Amino acid sequence: MSKIVLTYTGTTKNQSLKIRNRETFIKEVLNCFPESELIITVKKKGRKRSLLQNNLYWAVYVPEITKALINNGYAGFTQLDVHHYLKNKFNSELSSDKNGEIIEIGTTTTQLTRTEFAEYMIRIKTWAKDALDINIPEPNTQAEMQLK
Repeated sequence: MSKIVLTYTGTTKNQSLKIRNRETFIKEVLNCFPESELIITVKKKGRKRSLLQNNLYWAVYVPEITKALINNGYAGFTQLDVHHYLKNKFNSELSSDKNGEIIEIGTTTTQLTRTEFAEYMIRIKTWAKDALDINIPEPNTQAEMQLK
């Protein structure tokens, strides 16, 4: 099973729609989905997650959760493993194979807007407090660090 998602950009101006690389878009759609019913989704382009959000995620959220999982007996987790776990748990989509079996697949976080990524981080922080009993510090606050 393979889930194909095509992403193209465009603009609207003066009551008209311009799709960038229109010819390529049409060829790719026809090649990937011959004789198919389609769902076409259009959304306003937002600014991607900020560097500050990304740094906070990788420097605080992922290491704190990795440490908590290890302290709770889940040995062998790397920070990349934890990232994959988090995106599967909090940034996933439902997909189905040709037999109709529904599965949940974690999707990339790199394309999330600033608002979407902030919501993603709130879901993680809430879960970390409830499931792991850890408080992930807010940005620009001092946290006590234990050096070993």
